[in-house]
Amino acid sequence: MGKKQKLTASQENYIKAIYKISKEKQAAKAKDICKQLSIGPSSVSEALKNLGERGFINYVPYDLITLTELGYSIAKDLIERQEVIQNFLVNILKVTPEAAEENANQLEHAITGDTLDKFVKFFQFSQICPCKKPKWMKGYHKYSEQGQIASNCAVCIENKDQNEYANSNCCTKGCCS
Repeated sequence: MGKKQKLTASQENYIKAIYKISKEKQAAKAKDICKQLSIGPSSVSEALKNLGERGFINYVPYDLITLTELGYSIAKDLIERQEVIQNFLVNILKVTPEAAEENANQLEHAITGDTLDKFVKFFQFSQICPCKKPKWMKGYHKYSEQGQIASNCAVCIENKDQNEYANSNCCTKGCCS
C-alpha cells in the first residue's frame, strides 16, 4: 500500500468519507463530512485544505469536494481492505456484523501495511480455496461457539508429539468434523 503516501488514520477516514458521500451524492460538502465523521467544521476545513494541497482531493472552500484520481484510488483500496477485514471478522471469526464494522476500521489503522497485505491475502485465499471450509475452520467455529474443542481435535492435540500424528495433517484423519 505504498501509494498511501503515509496518510494518518484521520486522513484516511476523510478520504473514505468523501468517497462514500460522493457515491451517494456525486460530490461531498464540508457539512456532509462533518456529519459523517462527527467532527466540527473548523477541523474539517483544515483537514480538507491539507488533503487538497497534497493532491488527494479537489477542494475550494465552500465548494463541492471530489476525490482526485489518486484520492479515488486510495479510497477504493482503503474501503476494499476494510471490507476484507470486516468479512474476515464476520465469516471466519464469527464476530457480529455491528462489532465487525466498528473493529475493521480500527484494525485497518492499527496494523502495518505489510501485515495488512498478508491478512488480506489470507482471507482472499480462504475464499477462493477449493476446500471452501477446511476442517480446521469447522473445528474453530465449534470451539468459538461452544468453548470446547471437538473430541477428535482433542485426540490430535493430545497425540501431537507422537509419531502417529507428528508432521501429518491430522484433519485428514477425521479430526475437526
